[in-house]
Amino acid sequence: MTTKTPPTRFQLRAKRLDFMRHVLLAPGHTRNGNGNGNGHGAAALTEASIVLDVSPPVFAAVWAALLLVRVAATVYLVALAALYRFIARPELSYYAGLLGPRAPAQLQPMALALAALATAHLYKIVSMLWHSALARRLVFDAPLVDAAAASRSSPPPEPPQEPQRQQEAAPSAAALSLAVASRVWRRCFGRRGFFGVESAYFQLRFTARESFEIISQTLQLQTASHLIARHWLNDVYVSIVLVNCWSTPVVQHLCRRQLAASNRRLLASSSVTTATTDSRGPSASQQASMAAMEAGVQRILALERMLCLAIDLGLDLATAMVLPAILVLPYVPLFDVASLNFPSELLYNDVWFVNMVYEFQQVLAVTAFESVFTFFPHWSIYSCCGSLRALIRERRPSDPYRLSNGSSSPAPSHVVLPAATAQEKSSRESDSHSMWSRRMELRTFLRNMTISNAVHFAFFLWGLGMVTLHLLALRNSTAHDTTGCKQTLRPWLTQQSACSVYEFSCHRANKSSIQSSDLAHLDGPSLAVLVISHCAALRMPDEWLRFDHLLGLELYNSTITEWSKDVAISSLKHQRMYYLLLIRVNMSHLPDGIVTPLPANLMDIEIAITNLTTLPDNLDTVWHPLSVFYVEDAALESVPPCLTRLWVDELSLSGNNIKSLTSIQVYKSSVLIGRIWINNLYVALLVINCWSTPIIEFVFHKRPELERLLCIAIDIILDAGTSMILPFIIFYPYYANFDFVSYNFQLAYLYDDVWFANMVLENQLSAKLVRRGERMLKLLQVVFFAWGIAVLSLHLRAALKSSSISVPACKQPTRPWLASNYSCSVVRFNCHRYNVSSVTDAHLEIIEDLSVIALVFMHCPELRVPRHIQSFHNLLGIDIFNSTIVQWDESAAITNATHPILAYIIFVRVNMTALPDGVLNQLPDTATDFEITVSNLTTLPSDLHERWHPMSIFYFEHSPATEFPATLYYLQADDLSLIGTRIERLPEFESGHGFFTLAMTHTPLRELPASIGNLATIGFLNLGYTQLTRFPAWMETVSRTATKVYVHNTPFCASLSEEERARSYGPDAVLTCSEDGDRVDGKYPLAVMAKQRIY
Repeated sequence: MTTKTPPTRFQLRAKRLDFMRHVLLAPGHTRNGNGNGNGHGAAALTEASIVLDVSPPVFAAVWAALLLVRVAATVYLVALAALYRFIARPELSYYAGLLGPRAPAQLQPMALALAALATAHLYKIVSMLWHSALARRLVFDAPLVDAAAASRSSPPPEPPQEPQRQQEAAPSAAALSLAVASRVWRRCFGRRGFFGVESAYFQLRFTARESFEIISQTLQLQTASHLIARHWLNDVYVSIVLVNCWSTPVVQHLCRRQLAASNRRLLASSSVTTATTDSRGPSASQQASMAAMEAGVQRILALERMLCLAIDLGLDLATAMVLPAILVLPYVPLFDVASLNFPSELLYNDVWFVNMVYEFQQVLAVTAFESVFTFFPHWSIYSCCGSLRALIRERRPSDPYRLSNGSSSPAPSHVVLPAATAQEKSSRESDSHSMWSRRMELRTFLRNMTISNAVHFAFFLWGLGMVTLHLLALRNSTAHDTTGCKQTLRPWLTQQSACSVYEFSCHRANKSSIQSSDLAHLDGPSLAVLVISHCAALRMPDEWLRFDHLLGLELYNSTITEWSKDVAISSLKHQRMYYLLLIRVNMSHLPDGIVTPLPANLMDIEIAITNLTTLPDNLDTVWHPLSVFYVEDAALESVPPCLTRLWVDELSLSGNNIKSLTSIQVYKSSVLIGRIWINNLYVALLVINCWSTPIIEFVFHKRPELERLLCIAIDIILDAGTSMILPFIIFYPYYANFDFVSYNFQLAYLYDDVWFANMVLENQLSAKLVRRGERMLKLLQVVFFAWGIAVLSLHLRAALKSSSISVPACKQPTRPWLASNYSCSVVRFNCHRYNVSSVTDAHLEIIEDLSVIALVFMHCPELRVPRHIQSFHNLLGIDIFNSTIVQWDESAAITNATHPILAYIIFVRVNMTALPDGVLNQLPDTATDFEITVSNLTTLPSDLHERWHPMSIFYFEHSPATEFPATLYYLQADDLSLIGTRIERLPEFESGHGFFTLAMTHTPLRELPASIGNLATIGFLNLGYTQLTRFPAWMETVSRTATKVYVHNTPFCASLSEEERARSYGPDAVLTCSEDGDRVDGKYPLAVMAKQRIY
């Protein structure tokens, strides 16, 4: 009998590394002294190793708790997604705007993301209930099949014969793909995969997720210090961050102390086993002792991971569900679903309003950046539930022997081991070759543990920092005078007084006006509402410009002495400002500080109880459209003309001295309506409204019941005529001509100057009659009667004036009252008909300036655009047809100041070697349609994109241009047409560039660029009648996402067979060789418009 050589120190260390690898990295099976797996180890390979076996009652409690968590998460996510969708409704645009200027764009995507996560939770809930019902006991998922046990219970298969092995068929491609996918899934999401609970990277992955959570919670805490006024909620946020920073290091420190003691016992047992084992391996008692100690190590690891995940889950539930619910739920019973609004007494309560806005900003994501940090805790809840499910297992008496737990049935007293075979000896020799790789794995595990420890130490310091900042903020909040502050906050890193609602009372301060020094002590980012009250001579200080987070400004019971443009409301400094209130303010006119371009978010302006007598005439050009505009209990005697042009969703003029709004409606009809008979009918209804009541009361004054009946009946008839019948007569023809398939009118209508002007103007007219007041005073009856005479006189005067003058260039006359010149909405000046070479100022001065809507110059051999066009402030568009432009300088330029509502500029058959200076200034914001068709223009100015804003429509058709204009590379245009040019190549567009339609029909285009910008925005490509033979790689994507790509009459289509063309490129295909005759020769309908431009 040969004597076995004792293991060397190097071999002993290798065996210890091998043992540590199986305990810490994959403790699923053990190896005997020779390095071979025993029978129990093979069985354990198919089972979970790092698990916590618990008794059935404990397992049932955990199962129910996780089910309740998923149910609660599902309900909360569905409710939150519904809240996002609810606020995204157009009727609630007021509240969406309160969240921030970029908030409306985030509402729908967040709703979809939250709904998707709720669906995932619901699937897991159904899976738990379904598999528990099938198994007739509580389980989380489908039970795993123990492969080893199955192999032990089934008879061993007979070895296949050699001929049979040769006849076996190769696996199919689908089976191989499925096997590869399954393997990749296990490598990534299996228990020992990268994202599994037994992964060697679990600590590193958990630390990274915890780092992201702490950053997210810290940002929430910092935001809450600025937004949340309920100080106990700030304390809770600080506590959550502190527990998150300190809990994991404490848990891991306690667990790893026990783990280190267990490792020392295991290593000692491994050394003894190595020293005492003979060639037949360790004894049964040694093997059982090692298995028990290994199971203890696994229980410690499982317990550590369960505690970390459970604490993480609890903190996520608190920050993502509990605290937001505490913030939002108090507002739910206060909201009136019928009116889609909160009660007025709450909305006008400064403190309540600021709390409502700020607390909803805390709960809802208002930017794309916040969306990520808002969604992450909800995803973390879903992930933690899955990881906890994988770490817990019910201990059942009927379970087979598991080496991976200490609660298994006892091992036999002795085990008879077979003699070592030649294969086992070869395995022992191969252990020395794999020793280096095992050492590398152990080093990776220990390095990840070291990184985790370092990060957790940083967490500990981070938690101390958060507590320190919170205590400093608490100290600062008590160190300042809070007089005038209605709502205090506790923001970090500020030495000034943090107040969200501040009221300065001049009466309390014994001053006549507020000074800059009175606001210098306030923290700028904290102030949300500033109230200035009881000031006898208010001069607005420049210090208020510092408050860039201001939501609202209120002036109450004060006399405004000075509010200059130097301290005006600024669109740059007050980007978040949403409302302005002027209550009981003494001012005969609006101060200059208000008559200025407003911040885009400012949608609510309310003026009440004031001596204001009028509004600036240019208010509609200075202010953008508003949601709410109130001028109540003021001294207005008539509706200011600017209000007929200013777009307001909710307008209130109650409490003023305005006699009737019907006159305003009739006046608007005289300006907007080109159909004379409708104007006559409006005037008739108004005259009847003014005269009917005095006549009825004079005739039937002895029969009051009949008098009142007739007054009410006539009132109903007149109201129905002005608010229903006449608007229907105006609107119905446009409804009948609208194509609901293409969501557009026919081109022949859109390019018809008269029809287009009528469509725009007539649909601006709204019918609104005030209720008939008490008619008891005789004086009021006389006023009504006189008012009717005045309206009738003005109407007759306008009718006589329009018929006494003949203007051949006018194609659509109107009859506005008090107009000094001939009124015309559509002017089509034909130089050939007037027998002149150009239009002049004298030709245009006879026309009322504000009545001109559309202006056409045509057939002018030497067109010099007159400077008088700058007086046409209501011009919608200018069209030059079949003319040679000799001069159009800046004195007649199109600008935002002179033409604030201009929408289009069109050049057709125009002789010009360069774009005239008159269109090279900064165009009006509303100008989004620029068309050039059939010209000798060869290029565009290289800096056009710096002068103009992005366009919706830009046509540069039928010109001799041979190169793609470089400026169009930067000038964004949704609909770009270069039809009929001589361009052979297009430049490569960057990913940020995008357009909806690109038309290159009838060009010598030979190839498309390798990149064409944002493919998702492309809807139509018109590439017919070009020289294209092939397409770049991006065409495959566009042919799936776009609406239509036309490539008819190209070499590419010519190379296809009839069968292939019909099968793959037919009329129904996106990439089609079939021709669509609509606008193939040009986006501008030249054939239609040439007939209209003859006269």
